[in-house]
Amino acid sequence: MSKRTPPVAFGPALFSGFLLLLLLLASVVPLGLAGSAAPAARPAAAQQTDVPLLYSSAPDQPDAGLQAILDDNLSGLKGNWAAVVKKLDTGQYAAVNTGTQAETASLYKLFVFYEVMRQRLAGQLSLDEVLPITRENAAYDIQIGELHWILDDQVKISALVDKMITVSDNTAAVTLARRVGIDNVNASLRRLGLTHSSLDFSAGGVNRTTAADYTHLLEMIATGQVLDRESCRYIVDVMLRQQINNWLPVGVPEEVPIAHKTGTLENLTHDAGIVYAPNGPYVIIVMSWNLPDITVPNWFIPQISRQVYKYLSGRSFQPARYFPETRQVVGPAFLLYYNTHGGEATFGQPLAAETQQGDAVVQLFERARMERPAAGGDVTLGKVGSELTAAQNRRFDPTPKADPNDPNTLWFADTRQAIGQPFLTYWREHGGQEIFGLPLSNIVVEQQDGQPVRVQYFERARFELHGDRITLGRLGAELQALQR
Repeated sequence: MSKRTPPVAFGPALFSGFLLLLLLLASVVPLGLAGSAAPAARPAAAQQTDVPLLYSSAPDQPDAGLQAILDDNLSGLKGNWAAVVKKLDTGQYAAVNTGTQAETASLYKLFVFYEVMRQRLAGQLSLDEVLPITRENAAYDIQIGELHWILDDQVKISALVDKMITVSDNTAAVTLARRVGIDNVNASLRRLGLTHSSLDFSAGGVNRTTAADYTHLLEMIATGQVLDRESCRYIVDVMLRQQINNWLPVGVPEEVPIAHKTGTLENLTHDAGIVYAPNGPYVIIVMSWNLPDITVPNWFIPQISRQVYKYLSGRSFQPARYFPETRQVVGPAFLLYYNTHGGEATFGQPLAAETQQGDAVVQLFERARMERPAAGGDVTLGKVGSELTAAQNRRFDPTPKADPNDPNTLWFADTRQAIGQPFLTYWREHGGQEIFGLPLSNIVVEQQDGQPVRVQYFERARFELHGDRITLGRLGAELQALQR
């Protein structure tokens, strides 16, 4: 018997009507495992794993070898299949059938999770808020004997979120969906640009998404490009604790963290996640539906996951990128840093080729200068802000020490300067001291194109406020002009 029947809208409804909605949400237990030749599921992560949260990702770069893996595996399979792989630091990309809508099954629960975190950030709810476990919300799990809550208990949203994701708990999902509102979830999906994804709990409605939309959402979460970095980190940490590990995780070594969400119904199996491989994270999604044999994903998804991991981890990829506007090339070492630490918005375009200066290799960009040891080592950023203000003989009065309990001001004894809003949030969310360094000035007003602009100088950057939009000044270009 199918686990899904036509749902009904949220709001006041008879118990029997709401049961239809609950049936839509059922997808906790992976189907089709009995009697199949599926590999053993990977154990759930014992504890939270520290994984990198990037600041940006590379543009898509089609990879022929990766595409061949998807094409060869998917060719001839019965039913409908879609798959996407993208390595976030290099941009290596391959995809099959990514624009075709499919029923989400429990993949939709990540949409609800996102909306919970959005409303938390907006001050509309707290993760410590408690919600009741009602008989109405728990109806389906009661019917199938899988209720893991005590009726009428008051449960924190944080606990509901954890169970909704890690074991795909339906009662938790219904409770949270009712709290945040389906219309709000859909509005958020539209704002994110997920135009082919939606939740529809009307009579006969179906929750839908595409592999392309889901890839975009995971990529934004993995790079902190939505909500704020604290929220993205929270989402990733919960997904890392996933306990349904029958598909994608089976294809990667047990010590490799994977933050993922599954979805199953009678004739479909999906798995979508972020694999934190030693040589850089990648997003991988495999979706299957209208399957005549539900056991096929049990061996096929681990197989394709294994081949993708081996391909991406077993060969050295040395990317380079040509920028036609400045007619310069950024090579592998600097490009990987560029791709994952903010890209053009943070660094601008390259102004010169790599050169060796003493024991360091350097390359100048419009907004920064990248440096690395000639003998090999980590990329760092030159203090172009300090150098520019020194060359201009600029001095800034110190700022009085701020109240350490003021969340909107951060004072630094080393430079005797403070960062306040709106620049403080930008500084924290886009790289902090590693990317921008310490503040050299308070907010000052400068003339740009005849217009007053509020700016603040940092060791490695200049923040500029244009209306309500913050951009970074072209310090690299200005320093280059002074040195000519």
